[in-house]
Amino acid sequence: MVDVLRGRDCELIAVAAVLQQVEETGRGAVIHLCGEPGIGKTALVQAIAAQAADAGFAVGSGKAEELHQIAAGAPLLVALRSGPSPLLDADTFMGLAPLHHQPLWLIDRIASVLEGLSARTPVLIVIDDAQWADQVTQFALDTLPGRLAGSPVVWLIASREVSPGSTDTVDRHLLVLRPLSDADLDEIAHDYLGGPAEGLTRQRLYAVGGNPFLAVQLLAGVAAGDGADDIPASFAAAIDARLHGLGAGTGELIELAAVWGRPLDLSDAAELLGESSVAVIGAWRREAHQRGLLADDRDHIVFAHDLIREASYQNVPAARRRELHLRCAKYLVASGKGAVAAAPHASAGARYGDPEVVEILRAAAAQTSLTMPAVAAGLIVEAFELLDPHDSRRFEIGEQCAEILIRAQRGNDAVSVIDALLAATSDTNARTHLQSLAAQALWLTGRLAEIDRRVVEARARPGLSPRCVARLAAVEALVLTRTGTARDAIEAGEAALARGRALGDERTQLLALQALAEAGTAEGRHASARGHYQALRALGGTTYLAGEVLALQQLDRFAEAEELLVRAHQGSPGEHNLPSLAFAQLLQDFKLGRLAEAEAGALAVIRLCEQTGTYVHNFEAWLIAGIAAVIRGDLALARERLRAAEETGLADDAVRQPPMLLIKGRIAGAEGRYDDSVRILKPLMDSLSQSRSWWPRNPELLRVQAGIAVAADDYEFAHQTVQRAKLAAERNPGVASFEGVALHVEGFVARDPDTLRSAVKILRESPRPLLLAGALADYGSVLLDAGDRHSGVAALSEAFDVFSGLGANHYLRGVERDLSRAGESADEREPLTKSEERVAQLVSEGHTNQSVASALGVSVHTVNTHLRAVFRKMGVRSRVQLANAMSARAPRR
Repeated sequence: MVDVLRGRDCELIAVAAVLQQVEETGRGAVIHLCGEPGIGKTALVQAIAAQAADAGFAVGSGKAEELHQIAAGAPLLVALRSGPSPLLDADTFMGLAPLHHQPLWLIDRIASVLEGLSARTPVLIVIDDAQWADQVTQFALDTLPGRLAGSPVVWLIASREVSPGSTDTVDRHLLVLRPLSDADLDEIAHDYLGGPAEGLTRQRLYAVGGNPFLAVQLLAGVAAGDGADDIPASFAAAIDARLHGLGAGTGELIELAAVWGRPLDLSDAAELLGESSVAVIGAWRREAHQRGLLADDRDHIVFAHDLIREASYQNVPAARRRELHLRCAKYLVASGKGAVAAAPHASAGARYGDPEVVEILRAAAAQTSLTMPAVAAGLIVEAFELLDPHDSRRFEIGEQCAEILIRAQRGNDAVSVIDALLAATSDTNARTHLQSLAAQALWLTGRLAEIDRRVVEARARPGLSPRCVARLAAVEALVLTRTGTARDAIEAGEAALARGRALGDERTQLLALQALAEAGTAEGRHASARGHYQALRALGGTTYLAGEVLALQQLDRFAEAEELLVRAHQGSPGEHNLPSLAFAQLLQDFKLGRLAEAEAGALAVIRLCEQTGTYVHNFEAWLIAGIAAVIRGDLALARERLRAAEETGLADDAVRQPPMLLIKGRIAGAEGRYDDSVRILKPLMDSLSQSRSWWPRNPELLRVQAGIAVAADDYEFAHQTVQRAKLAAERNPGVASFEGVALHVEGFVARDPDTLRSAVKILRESPRPLLLAGALADYGSVLLDAGDRHSGVAALSEAFDVFSGLGANHYLRGVERDLSRAGESADEREPLTKSEERVAQLVSEGHTNQSVASALGVSVHTVNTHLRAVFRKMGVRSRVQLANAMSARAPRR
């Protein structure tokens, strides 16, 4: 066995420097080790781990597996208990067990444990093959390094892909492994052969493209005496040659292990192969190990390298591969591992009309539908497509398929399944139930007229059961939230909900609660809407989580909204890509002033809507994208997005027209065409106020509308806007954004400095920076008009800081004009105030905004404001630049 690592001296030197820096400074770091399969990542990871251990680091190593990612956080947990001296003792590790089903708290607990451990000794955490990590592990690797930036914890993350950049403060180092040079390959040949490779072996060695794994496999075969002519240039052929040299039992074991896809327990292997003796399985394993196929593991069948497993898998004939996958699936179910664990194998071994595979996929979909609807959708669609058209279960499974597709927000796909089922039945009540499902699916596509047509058709059928009548009433209540008044929708929704509860019908209750939640939002009663969304989530699972997030945002409870979004992100593969959750994240970014993230999120939502056929969020995403472009001062881009939005989608005009008109009116106002803007916005706001939308009372738009109205000398529209702002505040008592904006709009229209001062005071408690900056700008302008230059300049300067930090160039121009008429230059550097100085010092020392707020006894919003001013005054753009600038200012001793 050759243990020398060749061609990686530069990487080892770079890592040694990082480890030394961490040890000296006590601050954490992340090393991203990236490269193609077989490039030597695992070998380098092992060398780094040994290097760190020699340097006094406590080391833990974990490895992600390609299959079976449902075990949440397994690679990280393995890293905490790996090796002869695990990072965590058994008692501490067992203390994490109760948190297995609460990933957010599990990760929080791990952070605390690692923080305590690193206080005694520096720590290296290794996660190999991170490209296959489960969602919990990925979330942990995204968040824990930043959480532990102030502790000497090094994260070594090896992956096939280059990891995306991060905005946290932890030092990050990227090592991309390149192919070895010919000189490096010659050294490896000397290690294995005792001299240079010659003839055909040398040609093949140079033909591996600098891939160390392929080179080692080639040279190991030659060194084993197989002969150069028997070693093919193709790695797959080399593995095939090794497989053909095995005994029948060993070959069967290798096939099974390749299909199993992860470390295979010896007892499981014996059961699957029908072999009563584990000792025999062990003997087969040793034979494969001697041939360089398997690693030396006492209790499991583990391939020496993933490429060997992949090549071995490809060498299994297709029919044999399907048979083994089916055997694995049935064994996992029979041994109590469950349908979810068996589903990947059932899918890989599926045959048309196979009832056992259909049942496994169907059971797995049922078990994951509430918490992982996107995963469940793929499983149930496959089960449905495997059914014979004459299978007696087709209607039952098709109904389940439609329900799960709706939960996964795949509206068009659900409608297709429902229509196929409708074509196969004439039963009145069955058809009515299907039409109630179709209503939910069509709601996602924005096709309100189609819902109405189907409801009318269903109602016309005689002999409807009370349950079917109740469901149709609930559907009509839902449609009213878009086509009627909010009050009508609420009355219809409450009546339908009462009937659904009396009948014990969950479908009626879901539809009615959705109608009530939508109507509550339309009326701007966001606390009420949140209650209905919570009830919806209890009944219907993750698909309704976004509604609760949106309601929390409207109530200024962004921290709670963020927590729910984080849970959705780490909960399961793909769930954070539900269109509704992507839209909720978009609004989170927009309302918090993260314009670049909001624009990127809007375009992502639009793509998701196109992919899934879910258009209910499509047009509002275009609206946000257009408004963000206006705020940044890019009116050409805003107009381009308006054109794209007008060309989009299948939704009815009741869904698509209001957002389009809002964009048009906003762009016209930004271009100074105030009369045109009023002609668009005034009737639109009146129509929406009387019917079905919260947009007329949206805090982000109220001041804009008032400004357009005043500029157009339409004081009727201005006073209507004031009244709408007051109504929004009345319906959301105690919410700073609504109460502050109501005072802001009133003070702006009346040019009243006292009212504006009160607005600024309240909006300092709002987490929405654009609202505060807008109130400060108007307050400063009114103060200048009143002759209070000093106070006016102070308010305008603060507004400039916030707008500048957010990239809100459109608003900056007005602030700059007011500063100019006061004789001030917005670009002049000012000294830091005492509060700003203290914030700058703490941030430069590595504190988060939250910890700075705690240390100074102020709100996080106040810290954000001070930090934006610090960045502007010191001419820096990042925390790292701030730390360097503060260090340069420190007196030398």
